[in-house]
Amino acid sequence: MIKRKVIAVIIFIISLYLLSFNIAFAFMCKGGQVEIGDPKGEVLYKCGEPLSKDVIGQKEDHVAAGVPGGAVGKEEHETVEEWVYIDIPYHYNRYVIMTFRGGKLERIDEKAK
Repeated sequence: MIKRKVIAVIIFIISLYLLSFNIAFAFMCKGGQVEIGDPKGEVLYKCGEPLSKDVIGQKEDHVAAGVPGGAVGKEEHETVEEWVYIDIPYHYNRYVIMTFRGGKLERIDEKAK
């Protein structure tokens, strides 16, 4: 009997710990669900225009001569952007921050206002 109570308490504590994470793998917008890996165009179509868009970083790769498919002086850019939404229609009291890397949704975070 005591063993069951201890196990129930441990499961409850672990559940609370896991629920405290504010990272999501999918988000429901008015136009449908967006998931990690979705392109920016799809997120824009399903969620609409964000409250804000910010470029937070940019990675540049220089491709050397002689590399298959590469040319002298060729540069590749990978932009990192954050889009901020208010969690509508479900919760007006929190923001959803979507991070894109190279045009693909990489991370979804929730933050209280």
